[in-house]
Amino acid sequence: MRKQITEKETLIMSDSRYVIGGVELHNPFLLAPLAGVTDAVMRMLCTEQGAAMTCTEMVSAKGLFYRDRKTPALLYIPKTQGRLPFRYLQ
Repeated sequence: MRKQITEKETLIMSDSRYVIGGVELHNPFLLAPLAGVTDAVMRMLCTEQGAAMTCTEMVSAKGLFYRDRKTPALLYIPKTQGRLPFRYLQ
């Protein structure tokens, strides 16, 4: 059963501050790193729909070191994206 949100609760939620490691976000909605899902297109769609932050997929440091041809595509960041955290696996 869904709870109805009152106008007062909405104002409280919109006035809240969301800070992660010194980065202030405008809302609490984030896209988590999901293997095979969080490519550049998915990140752009989530940003357009209001996500405050998105991240890349988990990227293998080994793939970067050995210059695997598929690895750079995982780290592709469109110029319109802005700041973007990425995760790597050693």
